[in-house]
Amino acid sequence: MEQDVIKRIADTASRRGAKVRVGDSGVEVYVDDEPVYIVVEEAGGGYTIVLKVSGDIGERVDEILGENGDPREILEEALDNMIALVDDLEKLLKSMGYSVRRSTREAILDLYDAIEARVEEA
Repeated sequence: MEQDVIKRIADTASRRGAKVRVGDSGVEVYVDDEPVYIVVEEAGGGYTIVLKVSGDIGERVDEILGENGDPREILEEALDNMIALVDDLEKLLKSMGYSVRRSTREAILDLYDAIEARVEEA
């Protein structure tokens, strides 16, 4: 991935309080302690933006429940913020002339399933 693209992704992410980590599969965009993150990967001359759920979603729900918080409300807000960041990244990459494919649906469904399962256990 080109350094200019990485820098512009990092700049866009930082405006929403997110951090960037460059890995083998692309650029990961994340917010500390949030159960969802974004991976931006090169794909056929363009980019794919994938929203993913981290493995510690259950722990995060337990944490929120332990603080007498509402995990649905708190995690929906985190999800909304990350989806807004996906939108920003998509606009950025398209403005740079790249084709962009996004994949968010699976992570959204996984997050809601995990929240429901953990809340029912509590």
